[in-house]
Amino acid sequence: MSDSCWIVTIQPSAEDPSESDPSESEQPGASCDPTATCEEPISVYDQAREEAEKHKWLESEKHGCDQGPEAIEDWYRQFWGRYCRTRRLEHLAGKRQWAEFADHEFGQMYELLQSGNKLLHELIHRFEQGWENLQFAVWLHESDKPREQIEHILGLLEIININIARLEPRLHAESA
Repeated sequence: MSDSCWIVTIQPSAEDPSESDPSESEQPGASCDPTATCEEPISVYDQAREEAEKHKWLESEKHGCDQGPEAIEDWYRQFWGRYCRTRRLEHLAGKRQWAEFADHEFGQMYELLQSGNKLLHELIHRFEQGWENLQFAVWLHESDKPREQIEHILGLLEIININIARLEPRLHAESA
């Protein structure tokens, strides 16, 4: 299963449904203005379990027999961290509300994304590539960006707070 099966580029609205998360096809209007009434928060754990089950089915089909819990563990090993990071970015963008992230953080980046904030889009792109906070610190240290821009980037990184997306996986069918 490739990352593109569930990685979503964070945009205020998706123009091309073929570029969206497979589960979004079931929920039209995936982008949600955080000031509007939206759906109830969804559990990252529940959705991840569904993705892991899809991975198990695909792997079982590929191998011609049930791959069992090993395929579920394989999905978590390969995709869990990045899956959580993407869900965090969706939550902040106001795209989808996730129960594991604070309600007051939902849509915090919505207006900045709507306004086309280039720095925010650059940061999101780097997060989607797997960048960690240390890489941002080195990048800022080595850059020739003006102090004001560096402070703006640091403010955006504080809002994103990607480390909060480091959720512990639940490999068994536990309740949230």
